[in-house]
Amino acid sequence: MRLIVFGDIHANIVALERCYEEAVRHEPDRIIHLADLGGYAPFVNEVTEFMIEHGIEGVQGNYDYNVAHETENCGCKYEDPVQAELSHVSFEWTKAHT
Repeated sequence: MRLIVFGDIHANIVALERCYEEAVRHEPDRIIHLADLGGYAPFVNEVTEFMIEHGIEGVQGNYDYNVAHETENCGCKYEDPVQAELSHVSFEWTKAHT
């Protein structure tokens, strides 16, 4: 069986489309995503729709779980306070637009 495995798309539809184009070129039996569809980029709904339309199975990551359960933060750990704040802003935006 030929598998293509990728992860951490984080709502980047352009990256997902390019990954998919490259994956199908190798004629896999299955394509599997290893977590974190959402976060950081603004296209979480488009990424989710793409995954469904193309039958790509996957597992739920920490970001996905925390958006789905509307937790206070993404579960990401940043030591830099600026990165931590930007992560919080991104997470709140994702929750509001998913």
